[in-house]
Amino acid sequence: MKKACVFLTLLLLCAGVLSASVRLVLDVGPIYTNFTNHFNKNSERSIHEENLFGVNLALRAEFVKNFGVYAMTNFAFGNAYWEHWSSPDSYGGNRYKHGLVYAIDSQFGFFYAFKPRPKLEIALGLGLGIGGNGFNRKILKTKQSVSCTNIGLGLNADVSYMFSKLVGIYGGICDTIYSPVAVSTKFENAKETKSYSGSDVQNTAGIGSISNSFSIKAGVQFVF
Repeated sequence: MKKACVFLTLLLLCAGVLSASVRLVLDVGPIYTNFTNHFNKNSERSIHEENLFGVNLALRAEFVKNFGVYAMTNFAFGNAYWEHWSSPDSYGGNRYKHGLVYAIDSQFGFFYAFKPRPKLEIALGLGLGIGGNGFNRKILKTKQSVSCTNIGLGLNADVSYMFSKLVGIYGGICDTIYSPVAVSTKFENAKETKSYSGSDVQNTAGIGSISNSFSIKAGVQFVF
């Protein structure tokens, strides 16, 4: 997260250098997130899937006409997840309900805004994705807490309509493809937390090499 903050700071500094007049747009609203992790080994495939609800926060700084930088974070939570698996001869799935399940999805990047009509705006962004997700599961009747750190690349699309110069509404989607780069696990009643990185993320921790976070969002937009 420290690297993400440094990256965002550099983007905002670029905005300040290129223009003294910056248009700031703040989005706040609810979000639905479908988070999946894909694990493939030989001919067997499994998908860890979470359907979550939470809050979307986004800040855009437009420093050149219709062009600028943005930072966005989605906090989504639930209490269950699905595990689907398949092989050449079988297919199945189970729903596990073990308390807190979460996904944090962040993007930092550049956007371009189309303004086809007065008060109407379509913003398309591409950015670095930094996030995390966590869940509980049972292995051999023992409860295990798992948390993952993810890095990837994301797309963001928003459509907004302004009722006045300061307030409007927005709706949109965002999609981030992640690679889990670090995993920490803790068993129930155990004081020790185990950490995994590199090839151990998949081989030992049992987390797939690709994750996808897709979200649908809407809410209130403020312009400064």
